[in-house]
Amino acid sequence: MFFEEKRKVTRTSVDIPISVKSESNTEQAWHVTALDISLNGIQVRSGQDIAIGSTIALQFPTQWKGLTLIANVVRQEGDCFGCQFVDVKPTEQEELDKAIHHWGGWE
Repeated sequence: MFFEEKRKVTRTSVDIPISVKSESNTEQAWHVTALDISLNGIQVRSGQDIAIGSTIALQFPTQWKGLTLIANVVRQEGDCFGCQFVDVKPTEQEELDKAIHHWGGWE
């Protein structure tokens, strides 16, 4: 069976530990693993359920310039959650682009 990729931006497969805080509870963080990432969003694996429609803050490790990006959770497949970045500043977009290219082996 053939599936056509409908995304506008290419995803890069990664394996990155990220800290997450929910908008409803900014005091308590938990850890997830990023599975793939693009300039528009990210897919994470989480042992903790994340509600579709919720907003989360993703704190990347120092290798990713310590970026903190805000994302809306848009889908769930088992323990994997698809998230779309929101309100990304131009400087954050530039750092994200550099990090994706580095981790994707494009440099």
